[in-house]
Amino acid sequence: MVLICLCGVLLAGWSYMSIPVAQISLSENRHCSLVFHEFLTGKCVLSYYKNNTRVGTVVLHSDLLNNPLAIFPGPDGQTVVCLSDLDTFQAAFTIDLTNQNNNGVAIPDWLRKPDQEAVDRSDFLVRACTKNEVEFVANYIKTANMASLSNCVRWGASRETREAYREFLICATTPHDWRDSLLKHASPLMLPQN
Repeated sequence: MVLICLCGVLLAGWSYMSIPVAQISLSENRHCSLVFHEFLTGKCVLSYYKNNTRVGTVVLHSDLLNNPLAIFPGPDGQTVVCLSDLDTFQAAFTIDLTNQNNNGVAIPDWLRKPDQEAVDRSDFLVRACTKNEVEFVANYIKTANMASLSNCVRWGASRETREAYREFLICATTPHDWRDSLLKHASPLMLPQN
């Protein structure tokens, strides 16, 4: 009886972890969804859909210390900006949906550092954010209504989490500044490129 109850509790916990899904619209017939914890595999999978048909995926690394946090639309509707909280780094990177290879693409070394992995596999080009993408996402976080922002993140959004995601983006895309009380502890994984 105890074993049955324990199995039930574990199954309920596993199921609860599989509930959150982020979803962003890129156009009338294109969208991305991020399942933070697939029920059967435990993987974190971003899927890109055209006309409700999945055309490719990106497997983001997720474990006890490394966790994807959110996805945001890019300024051109052709990119997705991802935020991942790694053990000792903060990562912001872009998935370019226009550059696809269903056999998989090479993941940049800076996203595959041992014990700091951010991306396990991708059908799309994964690269550093541009400064324009960082500015766009920072403004999106600041101005999006709470329902739209909640669709981008794992456990929903509030005024406090809105500010936390904005600060995370800043820390993930700004070099150390020991004079700044916010940024002095930041360890960006990769800085934005022009």
